[in-house]
Amino acid sequence: MSAGPNGHKVKVWVESEIKSLVPRYIQNRKNDMREMIELAKKRDFDAIQFLADIMIGSGTIFGFDFISAVGQSIQKAAADKNSQTIIEMSRALIRYLDRIEVVYVSPVA
Repeated sequence: MSAGPNGHKVKVWVESEIKSLVPRYIQNRKNDMREMIELAKKRDFDAIQFLADIMIGSGTIFGFDFISAVGQSIQKAAADKNSQTIIEMSRALIRYLDRIEVVYVSPVA
């Protein structure tokens, strides 16, 4: 896992019950961000809003609140038809995902 340009990893605490799903979830979000960059270049804002909606809903469920927050910002940028902001935010999220260190915790009863 890459530590990012400043060498700092970002710890994210995730319930151990979903441990087997997390690596694929992270990879899928990276793939979505790459797709969003291409969609922004094509100005396909409907498809961008659809992907952003998935991010908003799934980020918090998986313990990645930052993904949900970025999804909300991307959704707003798509509504404003702001391709440049979408591209910048997508690249920023890829960098974030490259820096995270997942810490698995037992669910609190």
